[in-house]
Formats: sequence, structure tokens, C-alpha cells
Amino acid sequence: MLKIHTDNITLGASAADKTAAITLVASKLTKAGFVKSGYVDGMLAREQQSSTYLGNAIAIPHGTTDTRDQVEQTGLQLVQFPQGVDWGEGNIVYLAIGIAAQSDEHLTILRQLTHVLDQDNLDEKLKNVTDPQAIVELLSANAPLKFDSDSIVLDFPVSNLTQLQAVGAGQLKQTGVIGDQGIGALMSTPPTPLGNGVWLSSSNQDVQTSGVSIIRARQPFDNNGQSVQTLISIATKDDKAKPVLEKLVALMDSDQLATLATAPDSDAILALLSDKAASGEAQAQNQELGDGVLQEVVKLKNPHGLHARPGAVLVKAIKEYDVKITVENLTEGTGPVNGRSLMKVIGLGAQYNHELRFSAEGENARLALDHIKDAINSGLGEKL
Repeated sequence: MLKIHTDNITLGASAADKTAAITLVASKLTKAGFVKSGYVDGMLAREQQSSTYLGNAIAIPHGTTDTRDQVEQTGLQLVQFPQGVDWGEGNIVYLAIGIAAQSDEHLTILRQLTHVLDQDNLDEKLKNVTDPQAIVELLSANAPLKFDSDSIVLDFPVSNLTQLQAVGAGQLKQTGVIGDQGIGALMSTPPTPLGNGVWLSSSNQDVQTSGVSIIRARQPFDNNGQSVQTLISIATKDDKAKPVLEKLVALMDSDQLATLATAPDSDAILALLSDKAASGEAQAQNQELGDGVLQEVVKLKNPHGLHARPGAVLVKAIKEYDVKITVENLTEGTGPVNGRSLMKVIGLGAQYNHELRFSAEGENARLALDHIKDAINSGLGEKL
């Protein structure tokens, strides 16, 4: 799982141009053991396909799908360029985040960055920062609660509470919520029984961003005379988990905790404990449309998700019509965002088979939606 850490940050670097900057970042990834030496070719090729500039003085150079075999392990290298690097089209980069990922893990970083890129004067802060921890804090600000379908594991074959704790803590680590010390903190604190086989574990140690994991055992088991089936693990560094706790209390007060054990899938559990709808299809059916607004729901077909290259193709297709278009990821419950913003669209975290809903308003709304649907079904510039 990709996460930002001070050990992977280099301050005060310089580069004559974008190519030199990317080469430097690639060398950092290689030295850290994340990639082989050939990965730099993929990073430079990716930049030729579409710019990795995100906005607010940040770029995310990374390789192509063809060079994923050069990735030894998932990792990041952040390099600050106080003097700035011209990334093309008048965009100056003060922070380049080099990404080595074997699948679509970089989407998590992109989604996190979309919540900080609108900060006032972020470019000046990145230019002048002299403490690696300050960069971690800048890029972690306003991160949303990590609680989605990736946070939930159902029907896991465990037979004791310790195993259930380990899986819950491991899930939080895998989704980038906690570090190694956070796992130890969760494992050393006995969970609290809430009733109906539901237990609660929490910690505020070594938390990268607030998050929740839910692990449900395949079969309920006994722990000192009390039933165990579902463990809710919460890691907090702010109050973003409060709504989940409030919904959990409401289930307890209404004697409905047992619904967590009978919920058919992760979407149903998310609907019980968050504001996300049970499914993208339900959202698409239930939303009331304003006058003149048309919608289209399309499943993403790209095996590696909506990363930079297909994202750029999608945004280009959207911009071809003078129509106001917003995009939502119904599967993850993210959005709506402005369809003309590559940064925002990639930040939806869309992966293979996720449902995207496009809302269009304008004279050519239907033509625009049909064009977008055709572009997605054609692979957004990638071979399906």
C-alpha cells in the first residue's frame, strides 16, 4: 500500500528540466529498492503520453503498464525542487511524487491528493518547506475517512478473537490507515463486546489517516462465553470517524446490531454505517434530476483503472462538447466532481468495473454523454 513517509522525502533538489527531474526521481526509486533501473524508461514514456502534472505545483511521475515488471515493490519517493521545474504548458513543479506500483495502487494517492490540491498557497508552502514532516502533514490535510468496500472483509475463516484482531489491523495497514506500530497498538488492546456478536477495537497510535475496517468471520465463535462474529476496528487521528460511531450507536439503541452479521455484502454494510448508498444502481435510480439534466451510468472497462492516461482521454472527450458535466464513482461513493478537471476525475479512484455516473446539462447533453460512453467502451486509449 502506498503511503507518504518522511523516510522517502528528499528536500532541496534541483533539475534543469522535466526530463532531468524525472530521471532523478527514478534514481531515488531505484536506490530505495522499489524499482529496477529500467523503470525510468517507463516514467519518461508515460510523460510523453500525457503530462503527470496534477496542479498546485505537484506532479506524479510514474511508469507505464509495460514497465510494471520493473517494479520490485510498491513505494514512493518525494523530491522537492525549491527552484521549480518547468513541467510544460507554463506549469511549475515544486514537488514530484515518484510512484512505483504493481497494479492500480497509485489511485489511492491520487484520491488523497485531490483533497489537498485546493489548499491556498500550497505551491508556496511546498517551495519553502524545510522539514520532511511538514510535507507529510501538508499532503495528509483534509484526507477523508478511509472506509469503503476495500475496508470490509466478509466470511473470513477465523476461529478466535486474536486472529480476527490481526486481520482487522492488517486490513487497516493494507489500506494505508496505520503503520506497523499501529498494528501493535490495536493488537495489544482487548476489543469491547457490543452485543449480537459485534466487537469494537480502536487506536490512535501510528495513524496515517483515519479509517475503519470491518472483518466478519465465516461462522460465529465463542470467546469466554460471548459470541464473536464481526470486529469493527477504528483508527483515528481526528473526528472523521465520528459519523460511523454515531451510526453504530444508533444500531445498538434500536437493537439492530445483528444486521451487520446478516448484511449480504460490503455495500449493505456501508449503507448501514456510512452515508454511501447500497449500490450504484440504486443511486442512479433514486436521484432526482434537475430540469435539462441528463445522466448516463457506464462501467469502467480498463483493467488498471482510471489512471493518468485513460483519465486524460476521458477528460478530453468531455471537453469536446460545450456542456456542463459532472462525474461520480457510484461504486465508491465519491464525487460528483467537475468532469473537465483531470485531477478531480482521477481522484474518484475508479477501478475496473466501477460504475461512473455522468450528469450533463446543456444543449448537446445527449451527444456528449453518448460520446463519453463510446470513449469508455473503447478503452479510453488503452487496449482492453
